[in-house]
Amino acid sequence: MRIFTFMRPLYRLSMSFTVPYYLKQLLCRIFKFLLVSSCLFISY
Repeated sequence: MRIFTFMRPLYRLSMSFTVPYYLKQLLCRIFKFLLVSSCLFISY
């Protein structure tokens, strides 16, 4: 579950309004990718 503790600050950063839109989109994509990959890793 180390991934989730790592992703929480990233998610909070992506939710902040000071971050540009394209960067927010990128972080969102990374967040989703990590979430899916961690779920796949746990299932295997």
